[in-house]
Amino acid sequence: MSRHRSFSVVISTDGRRESLAQTLESLRHLDYPNFEVCVVVGPTRDGTLELLEMWRDKIKILSCPVRNISISRNLGIGLAAGEIVAFLDDDAIPESDWLMRLNEAYQEDHVTAAGGFAYNPDGVSYQWRFGTIDRLGRANVAWQGAAPEFNFPLSASFPSLLGANSSARRAPVIEIGGFDETYEYYLDETDLCCRLVDHGGHVAQLDGACVHHKFRPSHIRDEARIIRDWYPIIKSKIYFSLVNNRGHYPLSVVFEDTLSFIRQFSGQIDWAISAGLVDESERNRFNEHIERAWRDGLSAGLAGHRKLRSKAEFEKLQMPFLPFKTFEPAGARRVFCFVSAAAENGRADRKSMEVASALSKLGHETHVFVSAGESSTVDFEGGVWMHRIAPPSEASLSSSHGAEIPNFIRNRVLGLAAAVRELSTRKSVAAVFVPLWGWEGPVLRDEGFSIVALAHESLRSYLGILPARDFEHQAVLNACLLAREAKCILAHSPSVVRDQECHSLSIDPGRVIFIPEGMEGRDPIAEASRSMIEEGDAFSRQLQAALEGQEIAISAPVEEV
Repeated sequence: MSRHRSFSVVISTDGRRESLAQTLESLRHLDYPNFEVCVVVGPTRDGTLELLEMWRDKIKILSCPVRNISISRNLGIGLAAGEIVAFLDDDAIPESDWLMRLNEAYQEDHVTAAGGFAYNPDGVSYQWRFGTIDRLGRANVAWQGAAPEFNFPLSASFPSLLGANSSARRAPVIEIGGFDETYEYYLDETDLCCRLVDHGGHVAQLDGACVHHKFRPSHIRDEARIIRDWYPIIKSKIYFSLVNNRGHYPLSVVFEDTLSFIRQFSGQIDWAISAGLVDESERNRFNEHIERAWRDGLSAGLAGHRKLRSKAEFEKLQMPFLPFKTFEPAGARRVFCFVSAAAENGRADRKSMEVASALSKLGHETHVFVSAGESSTVDFEGGVWMHRIAPPSEASLSSSHGAEIPNFIRNRVLGLAAAVRELSTRKSVAAVFVPLWGWEGPVLRDEGFSIVALAHESLRSYLGILPARDFEHQAVLNACLLAREAKCILAHSPSVVRDQECHSLSIDPGRVIFIPEGMEGRDPIAEASRSMIEEGDAFSRQLQAALEGQEIAISAPVEEV
């Protein structure tokens, strides 16, 4: 069995309060028992400090006086007491198995650093999977797998990690002086990987260990993701190409490559001006940044004097390990999916969201799948992963399916089923929760998923949100099938179940689980009352018993007045 090494999650932030709050919340849902959280906060007046006060007894906090990502991360390394330091951006959301997957890499003693995939803001496409970087800081992301063969000193290209999803053993990082503080922003983590490899270290690139990088606005880029501060990027590019060159490229190539890099930014500015996103004066400001970047990058790079820290400087910052409290299930942690094709506005019905949120706070991983517009997105909202799925084209759908699905909803149902199927290739889905009356259940049951039926609403209410009518008979047939074959039926009150029985459904009371009243709004970590914990654990045990085919221990439902 893998040993759970101690991790210190280091987050650097300099003024993105809402993003940081979401990142901190996501850490409460990690499936890992041995980590702490260190937040280093830079200059900001946006309420970040007030937010961190709410977390003060749960996390370590340190201030960074300047906007410099390398200084901030070095402060975090010093503060950390874990064997492994894992770095997150303040706009990055890790998936629940993030630390567990990173920990697997460190079972190999030769691994010095490790990192995984990063999704783009849409949560569907990738920003980073596998890549190598050459001595000019140029990335090759065409790799379809890791490149461990380039882990040797002075390699022309080396495996690298993305700063928003990277980790390293604390001791060897301190041994080489930590991050080079010449890098205010850009190529800072690449430089660290390069120096670790040059010192005989091994960088492991993992298939998975995912984070969702949201690219929130910052002092570097605006809301349209247009770069507004070019100086640190260009300076870092010049500096990196000189201090890490190690004889691989002549200066003429370094200069020509840098000019090509700058021309890319120039083209982006021309486009932004023509699109009316910035005014003409932006070009003058860009030229000023280029001039300063050349001067400072060349001066620092040709001198070759790195800004590193001594071991004593790191160790004087260290504080005792502070275990971070996460949501822990009563039994095994499970992955649950909630699927609803009835609405196409990207919003789930309120009661499904309440159950999903409650289960997430009971320590389970919950995903909600709903139909959306023209493009698919994945977001983390209130402890729940929201998958807004664009209906697929007719040509991409299977020509036949066991369930009879009306044309008006067919594409949505099959598109959501395909999204759940894709998730199941990466995670073990314990059950899929579907509306009792809908077509989602029969389709997903045919694909082999365990089904839980949600008896939230009457038939009339369900048909009322559909764009077409005259499908009452089919909806009743769907409900009859699920009443017989679903693992169990969830209901908020006996009156809802009685309503279903009015439509000649035969519902076995022994297969109905009533959802504890108000459970979705509770926080077991913050409140931790004995009655609340016992009620939530009892609900979890009932659901677990149903999924395992065991008899459900019936609890008395709350009668409506």
